[in-house]
Amino acid sequence: MCRTEPMANVIMGSGRLDIRMEAGVSERDAMRVFVVARNPQLDTKLPYLVKLPLEDGLVLKAREVWPTTARVYCHPFEEDWPGEPDILEQVPVLHCRRRGAAIDLVLDRPRLARSQFVFTE
Repeated sequence: MCRTEPMANVIMGSGRLDIRMEAGVSERDAMRVFVVARNPQLDTKLPYLVKLPLEDGLVLKAREVWPTTARVYCHPFEEDWPGEPDILEQVPVLHCRRRGAAIDLVLDRPRLARSQFVFTE
């Protein structure tokens, strides 16, 4: 189980390019994409999938379209990423790092760009 929480904006710049440069974003991070899709499992209370661009390709089921609220309930998706997913959103990633029980995520967009996935038991 995990929950996501928006992170406070720490780096202020005149644009997204400034954020990328000030944050020291690697070229590898700049090519990664965060994906939100519909969950193909019809009998679930978690109708969305989020794919985090980590080395292990973490896929979570989510209760809401990420990240429109302060906390979103997520649960690991037991299957592989669908072959032909119904994609709702794809956003380039500026930063995605696992830090203990948390994953910090920064997307390349002006609003709702920062989140933290916190894993609980």
